[in-house]
Amino acid sequence: MKKEQIRMLTESGVMVALAFILNFIKVIDMPFGGSVTAFSMVPVIIIAYRYAKNLSWDLLTAFLFGALQLLTGLDALRKSVSWQALIAVIFLDYIIAFTVLGLAGIFKKRFKTQWGGLMAGAGLACLLRYLCHVISGCTVWAGVSIPTSDGLWYSLLYNAAYMIPETLLTLGACFYIGRLLDLDTLKGIHREEKGGALAAISWLVGIAAVIFDGIYLFMQMQNEDGFDITLVQGSHLFLALAVLAAAALLILILTLIQKKMARN
Repeated sequence: MKKEQIRMLTESGVMVALAFILNFIKVIDMPFGGSVTAFSMVPVIIIAYRYAKNLSWDLLTAFLFGALQLLTGLDALRKSVSWQALIAVIFLDYIIAFTVLGLAGIFKKRFKTQWGGLMAGAGLACLLRYLCHVISGCTVWAGVSIPTSDGLWYSLLYNAAYMIPETLLTLGACFYIGRLLDLDTLKGIHREEKGGALAAISWLVGIAAVIFDGIYLFMQMQNEDGFDITLVQGSHLFLALAVLAAAALLILILTLIQKKMARN
């Protein structure tokens, strides 16, 4: 086996194991599947970007991560009402949903900056994963864990409740990793720019606001019988939007200050 192949195999194995471990660190754990984790997708995305020339390897690495996710979701599989539903859940919620992370390196040569290509690929992977969960929710889980009527609408909202914060956390990690570490050489990138701390604070403010809204709305959906999305009222949405608006205003102020510091 060539040295390059050994390195790919070793790095991929380590990163898949790291992703699997991070998957158990949950910020939000939804009642009918799905969670916000501590950057669990990032290690697989890094492998996909680092070895972007070998798409088949990237997809295989992501597929293995999906297979491990499947092992942790065996309880959910027992709720499937038929063998057709079981197969659909396996592929839509696990195999395909996580294998798409292997596409995260496709923009590597399309952006001038490493962080730009990494974030674009990660964003695409998160979007495709979200769509897989939405399709599963409005077809397989309709009438089981979500209402049969307006199944698509409920599936869009339910899966967005954890995928939006998960995506923001993933993009934030990709942004900073892409700016600080050359993923081809694994050497640090020397940067001399002002306002870096403000940029970090801005991103954290945005993530904190989204996570707060996710937890707040999730709490409003709970009743004695479990999960009911119809319990969310206009006042709850107003508060959530107010938090996002305040965070957006603060981010705008910090961004203007950062730009002023960069000009001086």
